[in-house]
Amino acid sequence: MPISSLNSGFKNTGGTYSEITGLANNVTANGLYSYVEYEKSIGSSTNTIRSTARFLNYLTTKGYSTYQSSGTYYATMSFLNTSTWNPDIFSGCQGDVFLVAGGGSGGSSAHSGGGGAGGAFVTTGFVMPTSPITVTIGAGGSGVTSNRGNNGNNSTFSALTAIGGGGGGRQFSSSNESAGFNGGSGGGGAHYSGTAFGNGGLGTAGQGNDGGAGVNGTGTGGGGGGAGGPGQDTRTSSSGRSNAGGIGITTSISGSSQTYAGGGGGGDDSSQPGAGGTGGGTAGVTSGASLSAAANTGSGTGGTNGGLTGNGGSGICIIRFALTIPSIFGA
Repeated sequence: MPISSLNSGFKNTGGTYSEITGLANNVTANGLYSYVEYEKSIGSSTNTIRSTARFLNYLTTKGYSTYQSSGTYYATMSFLNTSTWNPDIFSGCQGDVFLVAGGGSGGSSAHSGGGGAGGAFVTTGFVMPTSPITVTIGAGGSGVTSNRGNNGNNSTFSALTAIGGGGGGRQFSSSNESAGFNGGSGGGGAHYSGTAFGNGGLGTAGQGNDGGAGVNGTGTGGGGGGAGGPGQDTRTSSSGRSNAGGIGITTSISGSSQTYAGGGGGGDDSSQPGAGGTGGGTAGVTSGASLSAAANTGSGTGGTNGGLTGNGGSGICIIRFALTIPSIFGA
């Protein structure tokens, strides 16, 4: 975008305005950015720096939200659906990226496993692309009846990929059917006839955790893994009821503290289904349908006793840029 186009919309109050210095020309070594607009008084060669507020307002017109923390201003943008992003003034600059994939759905059987959370991670100092890109937000795994859960879909930002959460296992005479799927976080396993347990699916290193196993004879499935911790494994409890979904991860990248990517709780055929993991994972149920996870949480859903499982939560992407604003800027 031509530098001159940045002048549009600024009111001339009697002085004449020079060009606005483009951000790409003010990138410092640590990847922060500055913005300078000068007002030259008539008949004077003195340049007066205009306000911080004007710059922050300009960013909002480009679709960014802004906040201040510990004396530093930040600009953020959240992607809730697959869309095209133009780097524009942040082309080639460094920023932080929080990326979450879609969560998996729980299994459907008497003793089913919870769905695993979508992979979630923060990358700092990421060098932004220099041309428009498609930011992909992965959908959650669709719900099932009398079957293994479905994996969530991947989310991508430039060269970064978050892996969809694993679907939960179902009770069956085959260990393969009873095991949870691998994913960003693994789906919980379901116990199956004649053997000790159905394994939880494996999580992806740096993105999530393993799902818990389901044990034969206890009537419970394992919890789906969460981005912040593994799904509970029914082998760890004498009662066989430790089957909650794994906890999610908390980030303040958007300016407020939010938790994402919790695992779904294991299903149960009696009275103690597993709770959903913090961050949006939904609980397992003893009958009927389990709840779907909220959109843009990347969370897994609970297993059911043969009913329809809820859909996994879709993913999200949040990018953030720290702004270097000279202290001589006004309010």
